[in-house]
Amino acid sequence: MKLVTPRKACYTLRGEIPDSFTFISRDSAHMSAKNKDLACQRMREFVIATRTLIDEEGEGALSIRRIAEIAGYHNSTIFLYFKDLDALLALVSIGYLSEYNSSLASLSQKRLSALRYFYEIWESFCLNVFQHIELSRRFFYGKYRDKLTQFFILYYHIFPEERKAYTELIGKMYFGQDIASRSLSILRPLIGRKDCKVTEENAEILNSLIVALLDSMLSKSLLPEETDASRLSAYFMIRLHFLIDA
Repeated sequence: MKLVTPRKACYTLRGEIPDSFTFISRDSAHMSAKNKDLACQRMREFVIATRTLIDEEGEGALSIRRIAEIAGYHNSTIFLYFKDLDALLALVSIGYLSEYNSSLASLSQKRLSALRYFYEIWESFCLNVFQHIELSRRFFYGKYRDKLTQFFILYYHIFPEERKAYTELIGKMYFGQDIASRSLSILRPLIGRKDCKVTEENAEILNSLIVALLDSMLSKSLLPEETDASRLSAYFMIRLHFLIDA
């Protein structure tokens, strides 16, 4: 079994804050540096207010009015900093990946086979996202599903204290632009291994099946009656092993 020796956690997220602002904020094209700092502060306040609302009243209580009320601003103020509610919730969703984020930082320090990395990453991901199914669905399969990197860039600029260190492999996966490319980046190292089914010819097909399985579970079209995150994770992992193991 070939082990992957972890290099020093050194992944650098590439991207400029102005690019993320232009994408996420409604009116940012002509923002000065001072205004961008103010925007980051306001965004932070709205993200924290949204988290508070979710934690105290649940995701079903989400509304622009309630978020603005908790943050201490008028409803319309939110739209000075976010194009829409989906953009705000995308940033909020990253904060709820904190357990997964910490697990990846820990994995970056371990020496495991590519197959073990693959399963460890997926299991920690599932344990986290199935705790917040609706938010996870919006983030990975919603309006901004193919532009996730910009949200990560902005989020960790606004909340730098939550940023962790990763290896190049794990960092590229975590900050991937969409769920398909994230998944494929950790699937490709399995090509040619005798203990799994992944080949150059079928990697894309297997990846699409994995992404579709996650989509079906997050959209609740394929969910067991049990909704506990650990049981849902086990449900997903059994099917993942079926797809991958030789």
